[in-house]
Amino acid sequence: MLRFCSVLCSTMFAFICLACALPSKPSKPLEKGSPAPETDIVQGNMMRVGACEVSMLRAVRGKVPIKTPFGLEDERSQEDVFTIYLQIKNATATKKVEYKPWSDLVSFNLPPSLKDNFGNTYKRTSFGLGTKPVGVAEGTSSIHPGKSLTDTLVFEIPISNATYLELELPAEAYGDEGKVRFRISLPPAPKSAK
Repeated sequence: MLRFCSVLCSTMFAFICLACALPSKPSKPLEKGSPAPETDIVQGNMMRVGACEVSMLRAVRGKVPIKTPFGLEDERSQEDVFTIYLQIKNATATKKVEYKPWSDLVSFNLPPSLKDNFGNTYKRTSFGLGTKPVGVAEGTSSIHPGKSLTDTLVFEIPISNATYLELELPAEAYGDEGKVRFRISLPPAPKSAK
């Protein structure tokens, strides 16, 4: 009887661990005609390439919080932009990873790319010397096994009739080969963005 209880407990524990590890469903796209000043597009997508799991935490259409060279963080961008919030997790048990931020507009020679279903490419957005979106990773960072950090990418607003975007992130940013790819379904653009 004791052996049966032990096996039963172990099995239940394994099922609970599996259930907790399953990714959550992405949020539903916004319904047509819901013009919010800041529009959440998606959340909860994850892809592993090499040593790291990259999660797209969310994508937002609207004004982005920025910090100035003087340390002010209560400012917002003047223009609407398309902001993608990422989490980069070292999924290895023994390897330290050096992450060169995808958000770095100056020194990284393999930048991320964002294209829509019509083949339009969207440029990354900058806000002037020393002004950056809140949440960008600054400088090369070490990610220890099991640890993660976040980064923020800002692009120009997609055209209003684009139905999806494809984001490509070179895995060279953390020392691996290949690309991390996400497809982002877009709800209709708010009337103010057309």
